[in-house]
Amino acid sequence: MRTIKKSILFATVIALATGASASLRVVSYNIYHGEGRDKVINIDRTGSVISKYNPDLVALQEVDKKTSRSGNVDQAAELGRKLGMEYRFKKAIDYRGGEYGIAVLSCFPIKKTIFHELPTPEGNQPRGALEIQVDVPDVDGRTNTISFLSTHLGLDNAERVTQVKALVERLSERGHPVIIAGDINAEPEEESIKVFLSSGYVILDKQNQFTFPATTPVKKIDFILTKDLPVRHCRFEVVPEPKVSDHRPIFGEIEFRLEPAGAQVAEGRSESFNNRLPEK
Repeated sequence: MRTIKKSILFATVIALATGASASLRVVSYNIYHGEGRDKVINIDRTGSVISKYNPDLVALQEVDKKTSRSGNVDQAAELGRKLGMEYRFKKAIDYRGGEYGIAVLSCFPIKKTIFHELPTPEGNQPRGALEIQVDVPDVDGRTNTISFLSTHLGLDNAERVTQVKALVERLSERGHPVIIAGDINAEPEEESIKVFLSSGYVILDKQNQFTFPATTPVKKIDFILTKDLPVRHCRFEVVPEPKVSDHRPIFGEIEFRLEPAGAQVAEGRSESFNNRLPEK
């Protein structure tokens, strides 16, 4: 018994000294207003694709809210209901009696919501980034605030560069980790991605796997990027779904280290994150 108590005490000291592990399962998906390659709009089908990955946070692009083309459905709200997650939606434009834009879903209570309107040339579709702030618990119940953003950037290279510069500037004062996910509309070697990288952001997918078009992808334009997130381990996947949208969804599972907060570690807690990672 004495040996066990000494082991618990040693583990507690190490955890407090180095920070405990937390984990996040993140999905980003340009859902193309729920329209599949078969031309059928079915948001339940979209939700079924996402639910397979049991995500904590989801970034959505090309989302309809009560438009006539998608049956007057509030798609973000419906996906939130189906997945049991909180949601936030932000309009880009008015469209067919409703709205069209970007959204986020969260399994954590959303503490704060901020919309970043990004510079857009006159006559182009308005672009922006939707930020939520949430508290993510570690394995011992302590929490760390994280900003999670969904974005869908412009089609023109110069426009995207300006938009990325504006976004990273607005997020530069965050005193906590940031995750940006979405349809960047740029490939890895392009200048807008280089702006992210030079500003301290890290691309989760190190292999630059293709995401578009969904049927036979030849480009990578969908990304999950992190900043100030001390990643210990990650797994990334382009979801092999060719029919439900014109983009393939992307998934990342991230284990990261929370800074020590001085809180007590629960005695006897020995669960390892790596033991909880599902098999590929």
